[in-house]
Amino acid sequence: MPSEALIRTITTLTCVLAMLCIACGVTNAHSPAEFLLVTKVQPGNAIEHGLELQDRFDAARVMTDLRGPRFHAVGCNAVDSKASPSVAFLTGYEVAMEPRNAELTALDVMDTVRGAVETEIQVDIANPQLVFLPAQRLGSGTPKEVPHGLDHYKAYSIESPKSVSETISIQADGATSQWQLLRPLYLCIATKKWHHGDFDDATHPSACFVIYEASSTVKAASQGQAAVATLDELGLNRLETVSTTWVAARAALFSSQDLK
Repeated sequence: MPSEALIRTITTLTCVLAMLCIACGVTNAHSPAEFLLVTKVQPGNAIEHGLELQDRFDAARVMTDLRGPRFHAVGCNAVDSKASPSVAFLTGYEVAMEPRNAELTALDVMDTVRGAVETEIQVDIANPQLVFLPAQRLGSGTPKEVPHGLDHYKAYSIESPKSVSETISIQADGATSQWQLLRPLYLCIATKKWHHGDFDDATHPSACFVIYEASSTVKAASQGQAAVATLDELGLNRLETVSTTWVAARAALFSSQDLK
């Protein structure tokens, strides 16, 4: 069962996201999942492909070369959450680029773990590390549509992260697991995407995720499915589970101007 502090933080974050949506004239734009369980995978079909992306740090769209998939993310909610069951899936790709000189930027981010106590983090915006694409899980029958509010995300490294001490229970793939969150690793920013003439806007640029290093009390063999078939805009794939080491928490990137 989630702690009272975690429940209060989720409620507060939901209110902040709603206020950001209203301020920007956007409705129902926050992510459909409270958390993402992020699994490291080995793809049956290794892909190298480029997408044009543009987030709030880019002056223009940027051709971004991707390799993978390296990760598979499953949307999930806290145990006893009042939110609807999540059907959100993403595939994560490494960004293939020559390292640039670090460009550190301080941001105010409220997530479901750290809450409003310490919101400032620093990220290296010159070197995006990962890109997460909305995906569908394939199985018997027709796959469920990608839910509204699930964007494309670029993940930036969090510099000098402070450790946290929060244990959460989440429901994913029909199972409940308990995770101890250790430290924040990446900030995932919603991004616009162009690909072969198709354009996907960011439903709300202030809704994001913070990825945490995590340790589970459940044995790896029982965490989710050992192999899954997925479909994203780069194609079909079969992803073999290597390990589950991260939990991503829903977050809001904000400033005082956003809430006026």
